[in-house]
Amino acid sequence: MGLRKKTLLIISGVILALIAGQYLITYYILINDNKKIEQNSVYRDLARAHDAFTNELSALDRICRDYAYWDDTYRFMIDSNQSYIETNIVPTTFTNLNVDYIFFVKNSGKILHARYYDDSSSSQIPVPLEIAQEMERLCGLQLNNAIIHCDGVLVTESESLIISINSILTSDAEGFPHGQLIMGRKLDEQYTQHLSTITHMRINIYNRDKMVTPIPGSIGVTSQESDFKEFIQPIDQETVAGYTIIKDVFGQSKLVLSIIMPRDIYKQGLLSAWYFTLSTVVIALTFGIVIFILMEKLVLSRLVNLTQQVGKIANPSDLRNRVYTAGDDELHSLAVTINHLLTTLEHSNEELRLNETFLRSMSDSSPLGFLMVDTRAENILFFNRRFCEICGIESLEAELRSRNISAGEVINQCSALQIEGQRFKEFFDVSNWDKARLEIIDEIPLRNGQTIRCLSSQVKNQLGEHIGRLYILEDVTVQRE
Repeated sequence: MGLRKKTLLIISGVILALIAGQYLITYYILINDNKKIEQNSVYRDLARAHDAFTNELSALDRICRDYAYWDDTYRFMIDSNQSYIETNIVPTTFTNLNVDYIFFVKNSGKILHARYYDDSSSSQIPVPLEIAQEMERLCGLQLNNAIIHCDGVLVTESESLIISINSILTSDAEGFPHGQLIMGRKLDEQYTQHLSTITHMRINIYNRDKMVTPIPGSIGVTSQESDFKEFIQPIDQETVAGYTIIKDVFGQSKLVLSIIMPRDIYKQGLLSAWYFTLSTVVIALTFGIVIFILMEKLVLSRLVNLTQQVGKIANPSDLRNRVYTAGDDELHSLAVTINHLLTTLEHSNEELRLNETFLRSMSDSSPLGFLMVDTRAENILFFNRRFCEICGIESLEAELRSRNISAGEVINQCSALQIEGQRFKEFFDVSNWDKARLEIIDEIPLRNGQTIRCLSSQVKNQLGEHIGRLYILEDVTVQRE
């Protein structure tokens, strides 16, 4: 893989790691912080909705107290005069006071008079028996002849109410209490719509005992399984729900007040995270491109050019060439070092060629035949003409000089001319090339009557490593005669 690709991959990897790290940091810090802010906002709105509910209950209590602390009401409880009912407890009273039930209860707990106003028919109808019984039971729990002031929630099987109970006294709030006045308002859809209007929130009120299905958004937590005071849970990406408990007049958790709010803070956090991530991507890509361009201009292109110049110096004849790179930095120093090395190699090569020429001149005039073989690759490193003459392979001299024939092929050609060809092969056998002995001396007769003395020794480099063998052949036929 080229340096350009490696550089591009490294820069791309750093950019991806930066974007991924930034995304994780943004998600776990910015988004989580926005969720906390959203929860705090819902808690405040939930408290505001509960306060609105409490204010409505307080307003009902003030109205009830005004009618309970009134001389006309006080006399009605004593003489039960019908004119009071005909004058004061009329349909407009219910609509003006925004109440649904009015009860006049004696100290004994018995209801003296009760009225229920039905909005659907715009008329007064008899109070449902269940509601009447609950009112009598509630009043029966109060101390007889004591001044009573109580408000809260009353939950029955059929409906839920907010009620206010006040002892009936004179207009100066004095005198012996002659029973209790109870006013109630149904917690129906109209009531929750009223709360939603004044608070600008979506408010609902549930009967907790009848909620056998999970509370919307509560992830499986039913009203019976949890005794929470406040609970907040996102419903989806658009809305979040908050829930709080409302206790009845008996101190039991009977109602659940819920609000549904848009997730504006959360969505703004997501949008901010998206913009932040997008800006990081743009900045990272810009820096990556700029860095790559600078690397290409200042380093990569110069290094590639230097590599190409060095690559063109493929053989000793090119050692006269020199490399060049502009600038005054490490690459320029490298080019200077390479040129110095090329100069050294050129001088060494020239000296080597002179030595080789001198050696070949000496070897060609010598009566001895020389053959040097690279035992690592079975390549012929050096030979002289006398070697070809002694072995009778003058026809192969051209191939030997062009390095187009291996040492094994030469030995095969030579062994065919020997009387004891197998013995000749064994002398030149490659398995003997790496043996520890330094010299092998033998005399081998040829078919033409000549006798050849063969000598072999190891060739080692400066490190003492065995790299080849030198064979010296001498015609000793005259000496044998």
